[in-house]
Amino acid sequence: MDRAKAAGFLQDCPEPTEKDQRALCRKTHQAVLSEVRVIRSCGRVNHTEDCVGSRNLEVVVTSCQCFKEGCNGASAAQFAPLLLAAAAALRAIY
Repeated sequence: MDRAKAAGFLQDCPEPTEKDQRALCRKTHQAVLSEVRVIRSCGRVNHTEDCVGSRNLEVVVTSCQCFKEGCNGASAAQFAPLLLAAAAALRAIY
């Protein structure tokens, strides 16, 4: 987290103005066909579940929320499912 802070990747999320909400970090994995994007952002709507998602034939989206500073970063364990999916796709192509 120190490297991310030094590089300017961490941002302060503004506190919500509504009483029943609190600031949160959000990380969204979006896979459109074979292109994967990870979007990190601030949020204010608290779901009862930590992660929610949707999918159709071409798009898979998973959005997770957390409440500690820097909690929506990347770790080696988070890359494992993505690497397995990429390996399976490459094997199917070749």
